[in-house]
Amino acid sequence: MKRKSFCLLILFIISLTAFFCSCSGGNAESSVEKSASESAKETPFDIIGELTGPAKENISHFLNGDITEIKITDYCVDSGDPPEYVLSDGAKIKEFANLLSHESWSAEDDDVYTAEKFISTKFELKNKQDTVAVINLTTWMVDAYGVAEISGGSRTASFRISERAYFDLRALPTGKYYLHKSDLKKPDKEISLKLQNKMLYGLNEDEKSVVCGDLRQAHYCLESLLLENVSFLKTPNGAGWDLAVTGFSENVIRGNFSFGGVLKLLESICSNLKDRDTKKAFEKMHNDLQSACDKRDLKGVFKVHEYIHDYDYFSVNYPPVYELAAADWGGIDVYFGHLPRI
Repeated sequence: MKRKSFCLLILFIISLTAFFCSCSGGNAESSVEKSASESAKETPFDIIGELTGPAKENISHFLNGDITEIKITDYCVDSGDPPEYVLSDGAKIKEFANLLSHESWSAEDDDVYTAEKFISTKFELKNKQDTVAVINLTTWMVDAYGVAEISGGSRTASFRISERAYFDLRALPTGKYYLHKSDLKKPDKEISLKLQNKMLYGLNEDEKSVVCGDLRQAHYCLESLLLENVSFLKTPNGAGWDLAVTGFSENVIRGNFSFGGVLKLLESICSNLKDRDTKKAFEKMHNDLQSACDKRDLKGVFKVHEYIHDYDYFSVNYPPVYELAAADWGGIDVYFGHLPRI
């Protein structure tokens, strides 16, 4: 009996020892992984070496040394502290360098109005605790250009950059939204015409004109708002939301250029439609857009755009013909798959 008890005691001690060894090994492995992660974060990145083309020649002297991270501050908020993002992985820093390389940075802009300068986004290029350079995105001229101010190497200069570069840089920490991204096959002519006849059933010429015109205007307005303001709408408490919902200005021809204006156009469409299924579809678009505005849900607004896009191009206003230049020519052949089967 004593021998059996002794053996059991030995087995217990061996098991306990194995348990603590495994725990110790696990902690050691975790410590090694953590150390490797921190080491990767602190690895200097040769941003100047990543620049290409005219950008390398024209702005490399502002970027005094390697960097380990980029601290990004978004000032486009109307309450609370501005959100901050830290990019420390090499892939993201390389993406930043590629965005800089897409611009020539050849024309310093001495005419930029700098009194009480508005900064939308600040990029602090850091090497551990030291700030190597600062890039501020400042003025944005709609349908023209943006302005970036670079400080580093004891110099400060402002440059005009393209709108695309301005918004791509702003989108770096939060990701991109795609207005026209779908590989679905669009409906053929026969299906589109059948849908058009059903949706416009029972309408006289005046009513058809209102429905078709209001839908085209709602589509144009929504696309323009999303293309020009998406970077200001990614944060729910961003200052751009109030303006986007209520309108930047009243325009006699185009009406209220805002999400609120699109809601009014959808109400007008619903009040004229006779086909019950089509009316329900547009009522849902209206309600979904209203909900997205109330919740400041940018994904929700993009989803409503998909429905408006499909109903405009491939049914109600088929075939699509532009009276004015479209907000984005690339969307004319894109279909999101939201039309009913017929």
